[in-house]
Amino acid sequence: MKLSIVILNFNTREYVLQCLRSIEEQNIDPKANTLEVIVSDNGSTDGSVEAIREKFPWVKIIENKKNIGFAAGNNRAIKQARGKIILLLNSDTIVLPDSFEKMLEFLDKTKDAGAATARLELKDGALDLGCHRGFPTPWNAITYFLRLERLFPNVPVFSGYHQSWKDFNVAHEVDAISGACFFVRRKVVEEVGLLDERYFMYAEDLDWCMRIKKAGWKIYYVPDAKITHFKKRSGRSKAEGLPVSPETRKLRAKTITYFYDTMRIFYDKHYKEKYPSWLRALVVAGIWLLTAVKLIRNRFL
Repeated sequence: MKLSIVILNFNTREYVLQCLRSIEEQNIDPKANTLEVIVSDNGSTDGSVEAIREKFPWVKIIENKKNIGFAAGNNRAIKQARGKIILLLNSDTIVLPDSFEKMLEFLDKTKDAGAATARLELKDGALDLGCHRGFPTPWNAITYFLRLERLFPNVPVFSGYHQSWKDFNVAHEVDAISGACFFVRRKVVEEVGLLDERYFMYAEDLDWCMRIKKAGWKIYYVPDAKITHFKKRSGRSKAEGLPVSPETRKLRAKTITYFYDTMRIFYDKHYKEKYPSWLRALVVAGIWLLTAVKLIRNRFL
């Protein structure tokens, strides 16, 4: 088995069907014994599982009774994956032609690559910067939240979080990639372990990258392979001038809380012993201040 594709789904019926159609069109035949697709469903109620079974009977489905989070949901599928290469792929993606073939070829010839990503593009063709990151050190976090990165994108000292001074058109090493498209060798997973399930959503990919790098492997961004990523779909009603429903506000509030809570978990796991305690106190205070601002904006805007 060359490649195991793991897709986590939670109420994204039309997107996951679209994603599976794009996989079916790749040069690697999903119905052959060289590729397998495993969908881990986190208790969807939109008919996703039934539709996948009907339209893509070759897909293996793991049904979780409830939403157990990104890390736990993916881990259940990773444990059953048989491929030498495992790909975590978001359900809201479209795989462009030949992308799997190009990624497998890159990993085959780049022996020090423990993990890699294709170029993730947003619907308008712009780069999804989440696939091309440095680690969120205190300095990188400060320059990012103060928007110095936007002002000086080509200055490394100010753009460390997304490493935007690098050439996005050629393959190169990065610190971290996105869980939306995360190719990783099976032997690397066996060496560093599964995703950390303390992260319900967000930062589990950063954490995995940190552990992979600490184990001596490199992580690469490969722009020759491309995948379209539809993201932040919950904000569409506002963008279209429609009222934001109470359910959407509630979901956003929960998402904001998850995002900033995982920042604290990540800092304590990887930086607490490296930096002085006063800096941790400052970082945690900043995290909760940002959380409060985001929650207030979500409540009234």
